[in-house]
Amino acid sequence: MTDTAPQAEWRWTLAEHQARLVLRHPAPRRPSLPVVAVVLAVAVVALVGTALASAPDSTGRWVSAIVGTSVGVVLVFVDVVRTVRARSRHPELTPVTKHLTPRERSAVQRVIRGRVQAPADRVDVVRASAMQTAGGLTIPAAAGQLLVFTGIAVSGVTFWPLYAVVATLWAVPVVVALRDVALARRYLDRAPV
Repeated sequence: MTDTAPQAEWRWTLAEHQARLVLRHPAPRRPSLPVVAVVLAVAVVALVGTALASAPDSTGRWVSAIVGTSVGVVLVFVDVVRTVRARSRHPELTPVTKHLTPRERSAVQRVIRGRVQAPADRVDVVRASAMQTAGGLTIPAAAGQLLVFTGIAVSGVTFWPLYAVVATLWAVPVVVALRDVALARRYLDRAPV
């Protein structure tokens, strides 16, 4: 499929329309990033600490693994339900960059991260995308999945080393999500809506 200038312009027009919807509404609540990071770190350290302090087949180890996994599953489930309900009731919560190509989304992210300046006709799309990112709506699902994999890893199941690797790797998207939220907030502080 050949990407033509009219197709690109149409995608940016859709993004601009969505940006106007987002900018017309108040900014979403902003969770405190240090508090979120500390709570998540404490939860993961508590799970791992309980696993290391307990015997491999002890009840305490299984209980902590079940609690950690359950909390993670509940976080992911609640976040999915909240997202579906919110987007059906509030069209301004639909991602601004939904219709853009991956390359165009990357360009928006580069502006938010402060690497380049936004063209004058794209500023509203970038600001609206930064507002959505600054709300931190991607953090609960990422944190929940980290807790799920950590809980399974500390349970000592047959393939626990595999789950430990997955949990360790899953920490990267959590850190990236926290960083993206912080950078979006910094962008909005420099260029208020």
